[in-house]
This record gives sequence, C-alpha cells and structure tokens, in this order.
Amino acid sequence: MRLVGGATEYEGRVEIQNSDGTGQWGTICDDDFDLNDARVVCRQLGYGFPLQYTSGVFGEGSGSIWLDDVQCEGDEETLLDCPSNDWGEHDCGHYEDVGVICSMEVRLVGGSSANEGRVEIRIGNGEWGTICDDSFDINAANVVCRQLGYGNAASYEGWAYFGQGTGSIWLDDVECDGDEETLLDCSSGVVSADLTLPGEVFSEDLNDRNSPRYRMLAGTLESEVSKAFEDISTFRQATVKSFR
Repeated sequence: MRLVGGATEYEGRVEIQNSDGTGQWGTICDDDFDLNDARVVCRQLGYGFPLQYTSGVFGEGSGSIWLDDVQCEGDEETLLDCPSNDWGEHDCGHYEDVGVICSMEVRLVGGSSANEGRVEIRIGNGEWGTICDDSFDINAANVVCRQLGYGNAASYEGWAYFGQGTGSIWLDDVECDGDEETLLDCSSGVVSADLTLPGEVFSEDLNDRNSPRYRMLAGTLESEVSKAFEDISTFRQATVKSFR
C-alpha cells in the first residue's frame, strides 16, 4: 500500500498492488469508505490516527480500481482483512478515488521546561495545530504525558496558560480511558471534515470565563479558538504538566 499525490508521505491517494503477484498498482473507490477504513489504512502504513479521508482530492489515479465497498470495523490489521466487493469489482470512476490524511507527531510548546506546555499535533500536510479542551480530563492528560515519554500528568489547566497557539485546531472532544498508547488512540472528533475552521464551530460558550479551567503539568495539551477568524478574539486551551 502507498499514498500518492500528497504534500508529504502522510497523505495522498490510497493505492494498493494487485494481489495476483504482477505488482500492478490500483486505487480504491469511495463507496462506503469511512473513518474506520481510513484508520486501518493509516495503521497499516505505520502512521497515527486518520484526520481525514477524501474523495478525488489527491488527483485521479490510472489503471484499475481494485477495491470498492470497503467496510472495516476499524481494528483490522490490513485493509484486505475488511469486507469488500471481490477484487476488481466496482461501479466507480477514478474521480471517486479515496485519499487519506494520517496524523503524526505531538509536541509541547511554551513551557518553561521540556515536560510542560501547550500540546500541538502535526498532521499530514505538515502544519502544527492544537486540540480543543472539550471533554479533556486527567485521563487524556496522562496519555499525552506518557506518549511524550514522561510519567502521568501532574496537572492540567485551560485558558491558554502556556500562550495562544496559531494555525488550525485539529481535534475536539478528546475522551481517553487513560490506558491508551497515544492521544490519537482515544475517542475524538475532527473539528472540520475539510480541514477548515468555520466560525460557527466556535460559537458555543466562547466568552464564558466561568467555564471550568484545567491545568496539566509535564506534557501540555492545548485547546484554543484559532486566530484564523478576526471576529473570534477569545480562546480556550488545556495545558498539562507531567511528572518526569
């Protein structure tokens, strides 16, 4: 499997090789393709949680369309473990070729030491972005800190304690059990399916300074309202500090 046509190795049109041993590359149709299927693709390629799946965004492939109506549960090891039409059986055109964007790195920014700061993640297009603090709690903080090689979180705090981030807000409503290996193994929502930030996404309680504030110390997770919209001047941000 490979990703083709993206700006980085973490994004692109999904292509797979013919299973008959000839090595011919082909594409996957978007019929029934969803986030569970994208999760399997990204895992199979060794990347993180899929931020987005697309149709035709990374250009049209050539040659055969090998798979259609792929229906994964999300925990399969490879895409070929998922139910689908028979190999090469489809009713699609290449304008329906599936693409994915897989997430990748996590970092802490703005702290006075390496084990604290605003949490930022970088996804396939190379842009660092932040995470909204909706539903974020100590379980999520613990996952972040451990993912970064620290102990559990000492504390977490909101309202841009480590400074306001810039760029996109990639994830919202992150809910962890606390035993996940990475933050991106937790349940979460994608802020925007097309990687843009509509103003209405942040219309709820933006100016409510009575909302709960959080602090994590040692690995920091951030939530904020992006500066991309001039009419949005406030932001929320969860930060963490971890035990070394």
